[in-house]
Amino acid sequence: MLGQQYVPCVIKTLDDKANATMALSENLSREDLTDFESYLALNQVLAYWDSRQELMAHIGIAKGKFYRFLAFDEFSSKVHDLLKISKFNYCCNRSKSS
Repeated sequence: MLGQQYVPCVIKTLDDKANATMALSENLSREDLTDFESYLALNQVLAYWDSRQELMAHIGIAKGKFYRFLAFDEFSSKVHDLLKISKFNYCCNRSKSS
């Protein structure tokens, strides 16, 4: 591969919390993820953390953006089901800093 016998890499052993948090952080940086998809991922990872503030600080997400995702908590499970199967998921075109 590329004329190298060895490929440098880093191997990490992660617990469930660290693995889920790292995946969330990487996924939130994707531009093609809808706000609802971000909410679903964020909601799963929240269970591992003692507080929202700790998670927010750890992943470096702005407070407004964090709570915009969590606003989906206000919708009923029926609305969530519709959003999960719908090809049109709610997504705001806001700046990344919001």
